[in-house]
Amino acid sequence: MSLGVCEWFIRMLDDLLRLPADRVEQAAGAWSRLRKILEGLPREELARRTNRVLAEVLRSGAKFERSVATCRGLGEELRDLARLDLERLKEDLLAIRDLVQRERSTFAGALLSALSRGALIPAETVIEELLESGVLSASLSVQLRIRRDEVAKKVRQADLVRIAGLLVQLRRLRDEKAGA
Repeated sequence: MSLGVCEWFIRMLDDLLRLPADRVEQAAGAWSRLRKILEGLPREELARRTNRVLAEVLRSGAKFERSVATCRGLGEELRDLARLDLERLKEDLLAIRDLVQRERSTFAGALLSALSRGALIPAETVIEELLESGVLSASLSVQLRIRRDEVAKKVRQADLVRIAGLLVQLRRLRDEKAGA
């Protein structure tokens, strides 16, 4: 089963949220991957409240990164600090998760924009967004659905970036048309 871009992002959030507090190193790796995507989101495409929540997540994530770096090889008290910072980060990530679920369309566009700027999103996710966009003919859409896994393995990252850029432009055109 393929995931759309929002579902994929929510799954990334959930993977980090489910980690127990004592798995600080594993959480640091998951946060690092997530941070790259969050930093790539185009702020101008997001609502003011979303930008505030995003800024708070990035602040608490930076604090978590500092405490993880500090606690490596040091005492248990500092590991407790990293655990506390991880819990604060998780609270902020819950707020982002809630916003993604409520503002799916806006976030999907922002995530695709992040991909078009070089953020790494799985090929299967981009293919799913392409299929859902309705831009492909019926026969091409059916063929892509059938051969989705094969295409995902062979597609180049540069092509994914171009496809994501086109999907972003398509979303903007549809939004402008709907607003007019």
